[in-house]
Amino acid sequence: MPVSKSKRKRGGRSRRPPAVQTRPRRKRTPRYVPYAFFTFAGGGVILILLTYILWNGRALTMFTGLGLIGLAFAVATQWY
Repeated sequence: MPVSKSKRKRGGRSRRPPAVQTRPRRKRTPRYVPYAFFTFAGGGVILILLTYILWNGRALTMFTGLGLIGLAFAVATQWY
């Protein structure tokens, strides 16, 4: 009986087993990131509220509060 072309092509060699793939390790968030995020965000919100309540809207404290909130979002990019 004739041998099919696909069997002739392999030449009787056994197939190589597929490479074993390991699961990629999940990166862990550094412990300080959630604490820093909520501290900066909360501090910024409180500073903005106090600016309107107590200091009649001084620009420096307002921009400091906005800067703290911006810093909180910059820290949040490290959170995975």
